[in-house]
Amino acid sequence: MLNLNEHSRIILDSISPSGNRITTFLIKIPKCLQAELNTHREMGAKSSVSSRAVPIEAMIERVLNDTYYPVWTGKQAGMAGATLTQEQIDLEHKAWAQELEYIVSRVKERCDRGIHKQDANRLLEPFMYVEVLVTATEYDNFFLLRDHEAAHPGLRVVAHSMKFQYEQSIPQKLNYGTGTYHLVTS
Repeated sequence: MLNLNEHSRIILDSISPSGNRITTFLIKIPKCLQAELNTHREMGAKSSVSSRAVPIEAMIERVLNDTYYPVWTGKQAGMAGATLTQEQIDLEHKAWAQELEYIVSRVKERCDRGIHKQDANRLLEPFMYVEVLVTATEYDNFFLLRDHEAAHPGLRVVAHSMKFQYEQSIPQKLNYGTGTYHLVTS
């Protein structure tokens, strides 16, 4: 798992005898932005924890201890929002925290009525982060699009962290038939 303030960590970085690099990251992104991450097909394998699998008490605790707060921006034309004043941002943070408190109470009520966690946990998703394992041989397009001032701020901070680590990392050289491989086992 990642620390509260971590956005990404390289799990394994290697290079084949033919010079092909493959890097596996563990990243933490807002759950509501997971679909944007999934648009990057060049970033081969992605795997994340399902909110259906986590017990409701654990999910509530996770969300309360590490709540996703959007980077609030103002209404304007285009895909990127305008800068807000600190007073506006503080007001939105306060409202978001109140909305989370309300949602948590509704989730608990539903569970008390016998609703399954797969349904109740969905209500918490706007407030949660999800950890995703990402393995790919090509990150340039992702970095170009997502580590950019026009990218969504919640994904941009993750892409920036990944790019920095990627550029600093020295891949492990592998020989055919030896070394640690980027495998997912079940």
